[in-house]
Amino acid sequence: MLVLEDLKYTEGHLWVKTEEPGEAVIGITDYGQVFLGKMVSIDLPEEGEEIVKDDVFGSAEGRKNFMELYSPLTGKVTAINELVLEEPEVINSDPYDDGWLIKIKYSQPEEMDDLLASDEYEAMVEELLLAQEDEEDVDFEDDFEIEE
Repeated sequence: MLVLEDLKYTEGHLWVKTEEPGEAVIGITDYGQVFLGKMVSIDLPEEGEEIVKDDVFGSAEGRKNFMELYSPLTGKVTAINELVLEEPEVINSDPYDDGWLIKIKYSQPEEMDDLLASDEYEAMVEELLLAQEDEEDVDFEDDFEIEE
């Protein structure tokens, strides 16, 4: 699984990348896309819509699983990635670049402090993989790459 060092993460398997001050890009993590399986559909808010931290802003459906997308930050959606709406499988092939979901102008910068650093997210996912391995007696790859 790939965990990028310069991003922040949620326990719900989303990543957050800050761009300009007050602006962020949100997407599904590498672990999230593996959990979902081959992406089938994505539901996202409209541009201009207000989203609230910890509220559902969309959903992602894969062949293996479905997940609601909980907003990591409060703010206004400034862009949606039309490519993932038309070709959701791009999330599987490129979750951190072409597979981004939405861009927002966030209104409460202190919420960034609630997000996980890359090493915290990596540790959380390693625990999940070990728990799944124990439950299912299946070998999961638990080696991670952290890219700077």
